[in-house]
Amino acid sequence: MIYMNTFYDLKKYGNPNGKEWKRFIITILVLMFIIGFNDRSGKTIGPDYFLNMILVLIILVFSIIISNLVSRYHTSWTGYKSEYSFSINGLLIGLMLAFVSNGYFWYLAPGYHIINMNETGRLGHFRYGLRMKDWARTAASGSMTYFLLALIAFISAQGNPFIDLFVKINIALGFYSLLPFPENNGLNIFFGERTLYFFCLFTSIGIWLSMKFITNFFGIILMGILIGCIILYLWFSGVEGRTVNEKSAPTLFGEKK
Repeated sequence: MIYMNTFYDLKKYGNPNGKEWKRFIITILVLMFIIGFNDRSGKTIGPDYFLNMILVLIILVFSIIISNLVSRYHTSWTGYKSEYSFSINGLLIGLMLAFVSNGYFWYLAPGYHIINMNETGRLGHFRYGLRMKDWARTAASGSMTYFLLALIAFISAQGNPFIDLFVKINIALGFYSLLPFPENNGLNIFFGERTLYFFCLFTSIGIWLSMKFITNFFGIILMGILIGCIILYLWFSGVEGRTVNEKSAPTLFGEKK
């Protein structure tokens, strides 16, 4: 569906409100602490430690804002309105694991979008409720943006410590945002469009693996999609196919479930 007034609605409904800015700030600061808690240098807290925190903050601000802009653009394109929200439980779990593991294990909850109906924007299309597929695609667009940012940075300047940190953080944000947990993009994708969920999950894994031995942008994209499609086919022909067969199998009394 192509929505003609996308940019108009993005300007009208796309600006975060006061509550959203507070959620952005809380999320970014908590994630900054989780990631920067242990800078892996083995040194005591000093100027380098705080410099690392600042670099992490810059990366998080840029990446999370870009990801959310993409999600907002998608909601405007499909005629909805979106509102950014965060996972308080996810942030608390991340803090707890950071303390328990001394910062060696990250759990990052970058937040998600709540989709609301925009009846004017949906004029001429189904507007009697939220379509879960549209919600899933909005969530997927935000999550996959992290991998795209990581890939662009990886291709642009390999070997740069700041770029390496940028790539690492964005891949982590992408993977964690795809987990099917409450108040997370992954849950909205999983229940909204399960095929899309597994495609995004397996393709992101394929992109991450391809970055280990391919240095060409389009080569990594194509290889990632190829790996994702192969794993997706094996998954649906194996796990999903077996589940469907079991559900359609006759019961003890000869009736199908």
